[in-house]
Amino acid sequence: MREQAEWWVDRQEEMRLLRTALRERRSLLVWGPADVGKTALVDRVTGQSDAVLRLNGCAVVQDALREIVRRLFECGDPLVREWIAREESAPRAARWIGRQTSARLRGLLFRAAPHGRYAIILDHVPPLSHSMARLLKEVMGRSETPVYLVARGFSQAEIGYAWSLFWTDRYRLPLRGLPESDARRLLETCIRRCG
Repeated sequence: MREQAEWWVDRQEEMRLLRTALRERRSLLVWGPADVGKTALVDRVTGQSDAVLRLNGCAVVQDALREIVRRLFECGDPLVREWIAREESAPRAARWIGRQTSARLRGLLFRAAPHGRYAIILDHVPPLSHSMARLLKEVMGRSETPVYLVARGFSQAEIGYAWSLFWTDRYRLPLRGLPESDARRLLETCIRRCG
């Protein structure tokens, strides 16, 4: 763990704020310039928890619903597993999920999510459409499932209609570039480790 800690420089405050948001089940936009460590920060704080449903690149409602239900199935959500088992065997779950309508997947999501205390992370998504933002708002409100969006900014041009979900600083966690002294320390650590 000491070796891993050397690579992690000056993000203690952001880690604390993200942990607090997770504990309070408060949705948050983690934003900052490219390669500043947004995804690394989220991954480090959330770890490998089954309750964290990561969606990379899903910007279409149907795709997002399929991916969320697939992840719920994979993490062993009892309601999702029972529902799918009524119609399909476990090895064919992905095919069953692919055949379902958005309405049916949405219904399954809203039945399962409140019981599992899940969190959803969206990363590497283009600006979100109005329908995708509406789905996230419904997930956040109706199922009390927090959503963590990882993006390069917080304007409508950068995150699309999701800007209306993260409209104030209370719902935003900015990541800035490292101060020069910390960047130098990280560089020296890299040189020592990698030559």
